[in-house]
Amino acid sequence: MSRPASPAVFFVAACVLLGLAGMLFVAFKTDLSMVKETRSRGNVGAMSEASAPEQSSGPTEADLPADKEQVDELMGLMAKLKESPNDADALRKTGEIFVAARDWKRAEVFLGRAVLSRPGDTRPRYLLGVCLYQQNKFDEASKAFEELLVIKEDPSAMYNLAIIYKYHMGRKAEAEALLRKIVASPEADADTVGKARAEL
Repeated sequence: MSRPASPAVFFVAACVLLGLAGMLFVAFKTDLSMVKETRSRGNVGAMSEASAPEQSSGPTEADLPADKEQVDELMGLMAKLKESPNDADALRKTGEIFVAARDWKRAEVFLGRAVLSRPGDTRPRYLLGVCLYQQNKFDEASKAFEELLVIKEDPSAMYNLAIIYKYHMGRKAEAEALLRKIVASPEADADTVGKARAEL
C-alpha cells in the first residue's frame, strides 16, 4: 500500500507548475543580457557576469518551447534544494529561471538566498538588484548594486545604479559621477559606454 505524498512534495510540484506557467510566455536564456531601458522609466535588465559582456536583446514574449529538458531542470533544482537548501548554485540557477519568466517576486526569494549562501558571487547580487528594481523597490535595488560594486567595479551595475539614482532617488550628481566613470572605464563595453554618454 502506497504512502500519501508529503506536504513537501506538493510544495515542490506547486512551485514547478507556477514557474512553468509563467515561462510559457517568455523567452528563456541561461545568459541574460541587458534589457533596453527607456529614459522615462530607466528599466534595469540583467546581463552576463563577464566584465565586458556581449549585449543582445533581453527576454521577449514569444519563443519558449515548453520542452522536457527545461521541466526536468527546474524539477532537478527543486529536488536539489530540498536536500541542500543552501546550495548557492542551485539557488542562483532557480532564480535565473524565474528572472527569465519575469516572475520577479519568486526570483527575489531564490536570489536573496543565493546571495546569503555565497556573498562574494556578483551574479546573483546583480540579478537580485534587477528583481528589486522591477518591483519598484528602488532603495533595496540601489543597495544591491552598491554592495556589488564594493566587490567588483562592474560597468553595467554602475549604469543600473546611475539610472536608479537619476530617475528614482533624486541623486543626480551621484548618477552623473557614475556615468562619467563608465565612460572612462576600459572595462566598459561600447554599448554600455554609449548608453552612459546618452544619459549625461
